[in-house]
Amino acid sequence: MAARPSLHDLRILGEGLVVIVLTWLALGWVPGDAISQIDGSQLVMPYLRGSLAAGPDWTHYLYRVGVLGGSEMHAFGGTMPLVQMGAALGLSTTTTVNAITWFVQLALAYFSIVSIESLGALWSGAPARLGAAARIVAVWLCAFSPVVGWRLGVGHDNLLLGLLPFVATFALMLAASAGRVTATALVVAAFAVANGVSGLGAQTVVYGVIFGAPLAVVAIVLAPRGMRWSRPRGQAIAALTAGALLVLPRVAPMASHALGDDATRSLGASVVYSWSTSAWTDWLASIPWTAAAATDAHVGGTAHEFNFPLGPLAIMLFALWPRGASKKLIVTAGVVVVLVILLADHVSPLSDAILAAVPPLRAFRVPSRAILPVAVLLPALAVAAWTAATAAPTDTRLARASAVGILIAGALIVLGHALPAWPREAVAWLGCGALAWCALRRPAAFRARALVAALAPIAALGVLAFDERIPHQLPLDTIEHGPQRVRAAVLAQVPEAASPLVRVQLPHTQPPFLVSTAWAADLGTTDGVFYPPRRFVQLVSALVHEDLPPTTCNFDLGHDPQLLAIQQLYDVVAQGFLHRDHGEITLLPKPVGAAWFPAELVRAPDAAAIAA
Repeated sequence: MAARPSLHDLRILGEGLVVIVLTWLALGWVPGDAISQIDGSQLVMPYLRGSLAAGPDWTHYLYRVGVLGGSEMHAFGGTMPLVQMGAALGLSTTTTVNAITWFVQLALAYFSIVSIESLGALWSGAPARLGAAARIVAVWLCAFSPVVGWRLGVGHDNLLLGLLPFVATFALMLAASAGRVTATALVVAAFAVANGVSGLGAQTVVYGVIFGAPLAVVAIVLAPRGMRWSRPRGQAIAALTAGALLVLPRVAPMASHALGDDATRSLGASVVYSWSTSAWTDWLASIPWTAAAATDAHVGGTAHEFNFPLGPLAIMLFALWPRGASKKLIVTAGVVVVLVILLADHVSPLSDAILAAVPPLRAFRVPSRAILPVAVLLPALAVAAWTAATAAPTDTRLARASAVGILIAGALIVLGHALPAWPREAVAWLGCGALAWCALRRPAAFRARALVAALAPIAALGVLAFDERIPHQLPLDTIEHGPQRVRAAVLAQVPEAASPLVRVQLPHTQPPFLVSTAWAADLGTTDGVFYPPRRFVQLVSALVHEDLPPTTCNFDLGHDPQLLAIQQLYDVVAQGFLHRDHGEITLLPKPVGAAWFPAELVRAPDAAAIAA
C-alpha cells in the first residue's frame, strides 16, 4: 500500500538527514567538531553563543556593549527560530551551528526532491516519486553540490539560509502546479522561510526575491490553466506568508536599521563593486566541478566568491530534457544568468541600469553571489531530466543496478580522496556524456538500469568535489574549549573583567577566532563586532586619520597606540597576548573607571569632532 503523500515527505526528510550525517562522517567529520569554519568561527559562532546564552526569548540579546553605545545585534543578525529551539533544548553553540548546517542541507535536498517529483508529474501527467536509491543520489547531488561546499567551507551558511525562502517558494509553486502539495511540505516551507528571513542571509534573500522571482513565476505558469490559482496554490502562498509573518517582529527592526543612517551598508552609498568585479575567466572556470579550476586573481584566498561550479550535470540537463516539455524554465534561468553576469562583471551601461532599477542591490558587495539561486537549482533540474529518461517498469535487475551504484558511490566517497582532482573531473564529464548518449540511443529497460547504476558514482564524484572546498588543515577549536580557557585565564588575573563594562584587549590573536577571540570568550572589548554601526566606523576612521570603507568588519584596536583615548574612556584594564602554546596578560595604566557620569554634555557635529 502506497504511503500517504505527507508520510512520503516525512520519509524523504528522515532519509535525507541520515544520508547527510553519514556522508559527513565518511568525509572525516568528527562528532563534537564544528563544521563551520573561517567566517563561521569569527562571526557566526560568537554571535550564536550570545544568542543561546540569552535563552529562548530572542529579545534578551538585543545589544552588545561597546564604543558609542555598542552594537544593535538584532539590527544586523536577527535570531532564527532554530537558535531559539537550541536554547530551549540547552544545546551547545557547536551543536547548534552543526544543526544549522544540516538543516540547510536537508532543506536544499528536500525541496529539490519535491521539485523533481513535481516536474516528473507535470511531464508525465501522473504522480511521480523517486525510489530510495534515486533519493540518495538526489541528496548527494543537491545537498553536497560543490557550489554548496564553497559556502559551507568558509562558514557562509548564512548565504545558504538566505536562499531557503526562494528555494521553498520555487518548490511549492511547482508542487501546486503538479497537485503535489502536502501538509509536510507546507510546514517545512514555512519553517524554512522563517529561518531564512530572520538570520544573517539578507543578501541572498534579496537575490532570491529579485533573480529568483522569474523562476517562481514560471513554476506557476507550468501548471495547467485550471490549476494555476487552485486551492493548493493558495495553501502554498499562505504557508510561505505565514513563515515570514511568524518572524516579522524581529525582521522589522533589521529592515529599519538597514534603511537608516547608522547601518554601514545602507542604501545611501553603493558598495556593490567595493571589493572586486568578476571576469569572464571566473565564469569559464565555474563550469567544471573541481576546485583546481577556480581562478583567484582578485584578493588572496577568495576563489569561493567568484567560482560557482556547475559541473557535468549541465550535459544531462540539456541533453535529457524531455521532448515536448516546456523549456520556459531553462530559458528563464539562462536570462537570469546573463543579467547576473552583466551585473557582476560591471558591464556598463547595462549594469548601471540594473542597479538603477533595483537600488537594494547597491547595498551588497560581491554581486556574483546573485547566481546562487540558479546554481543551487541546477542539480535538481538535472535529476528531473534524468528521471524522465529512466521511466521504465521496476524489475529485479533495476533494483540490483541501483544497489550496485549506491555501493560503488559509497566506496568512492570513503576512499576517493586519494584520486587526483582532474581525473575525477574527466570521469564525471565522460560519465554524464555517456549517460546522455545512452538515454537518447538505447532501449528503455537498458537505459533505466544504466542510468540508475552510473549516476550514483557520478554523484559521489560531486561529493568529493564538495569536499575539496572544505578546509581540512586549518586550526580547529570549538567555542566551548579554547575561548573559555582564555576567559578563565583572564578572570583569574583580572576578576573585574567579568563585567561587560570592564574591558580587555587581545591584539594579535590566533586562528580560528582571530579578532573575535574576546567576543567568543564573552569578554568585553572595544573592537566592536562584524558589521558594526556606522558611527563606530566613522569614529575609528577619525582616530586613525583614514577613511575606512563601509564594509570594514575586522577591528583590532588594541595594538594601535593612537587609540589610548579609547582605552582610558572605555575602561580597558588589560591586554592579553595569545601564542600557539601559551598566553600572557599585561595590566594597563588604570583608566577612568567602569562607571562614570558626565558633569557636562557637549553635542559634537561629527566623528572628527569626537576624536579631537
